[in-house]
Amino acid sequence: MMNYLREALSVLFVNRLRTLLALLGLVVGVAAVIAIQVLGQATAGALSGSLRFISQDTFVIFPDTQKGFDAKALFTLKNVAAIGRMPNVTQAIPYSQIPVIARAGSQTAKLNLAPMGGDPRFLAQPLDFGRSVSQADVDARAPVCVLSANAVSKLQADGEALIGRTLRVSSNHCTIVGVLHQPPTGALNYDFSPDILIPYSVFQREQMHGAKLFETEVLVEDTSQMTATEKKVTDYLKSATGNKFSYRAIDSRIIAGFLDKAFGIISLVVGAIGAISLVVAGIGIMNILLVSIVERTREIGVRKAIGARKSQILVQFFFEAALLAIFGCSLGAALGLLAGWYVNSHYIIKISGVIVPLPWAQAVTLAMVFAAVITLAFGTYPAYRAAALDPIEALRYE
Repeated sequence: MMNYLREALSVLFVNRLRTLLALLGLVVGVAAVIAIQVLGQATAGALSGSLRFISQDTFVIFPDTQKGFDAKALFTLKNVAAIGRMPNVTQAIPYSQIPVIARAGSQTAKLNLAPMGGDPRFLAQPLDFGRSVSQADVDARAPVCVLSANAVSKLQADGEALIGRTLRVSSNHCTIVGVLHQPPTGALNYDFSPDILIPYSVFQREQMHGAKLFETEVLVEDTSQMTATEKKVTDYLKSATGNKFSYRAIDSRIIAGFLDKAFGIISLVVGAIGAISLVVAGIGIMNILLVSIVERTREIGVRKAIGARKSQILVQFFFEAALLAIFGCSLGAALGLLAGWYVNSHYIIKISGVIVPLPWAQAVTLAMVFAAVITLAFGTYPAYRAAALDPIEALRYE
């Protein structure tokens, strides 16, 4: 085998320009396909990371308004309580974001107010200072609140110094008990998360005034059963309204799945275009091997005349195709990963401030598959043709 390898390397080195031109198309094709796959996943991951305001353990349920909105589709606190008693549901709370004017000391800002349950898993961001809203706060309807980093910034205050201070929210007051961590920021710096979180029992008393609900946030016990739980909740609400209205659930995985699917289709289309260059490169490799057969016809005839078997000639030319494919795919994979890493770490990070791990294993696997396919598809025929040459006719070739 080492003799075959040395000879194949020698032949490719002697015809350096021709080898380089054949490798060029292969390198560009593999690099393009892998870079597109890497960037597609990185971009989808970055956009998913920008949806940082959604907790991984919760989902939000609301009426399906595709056919128009009907106030009769809104649900009541009785519906929320029924959802809270369903299997795999830890807690269900009324949910809404209300714009309010907040004041801390001499600073005033327009912020968004939202309810929160007593379980810390309702929070999508960790705390920088203080504590979260507890179940005891919910049960006692304690006037406490947790602020986002955005709220602290708008109030032009120090987060740690705000702990224990009173925040005036419209005509009500609450004591600041916690401040959330500042999430990563980037070009898509759209933060839809609420600025002020208060116990949902306080929210019901001070903001709802008996009104019906458009949204409900549901905390689940087992996230692996999230989809099944969402279906049970939507089926219950539909049944509770006499099957007149439909409801939809949304969670972080649904959004991430949608983004992955969208970018997967884009990557597939662009990758298919890049695959065309692989076909062209494979034809180039076949052409080089066919030219090499013509140039070495007498050599093949001599080898056969002194006893070389067809299998030995076949393996020799197959080795040349395999080396071209391996070199080209390896270099293309390296360039594709390098391009993906550079764009990911210098540009995609600016989308959301999140660096997404690159799929190294997938890229290497793609390169190996491409190398094997190109070797088999475009190296087999020239190798077979060389092995099938008649030794007498080969010796007569000028």
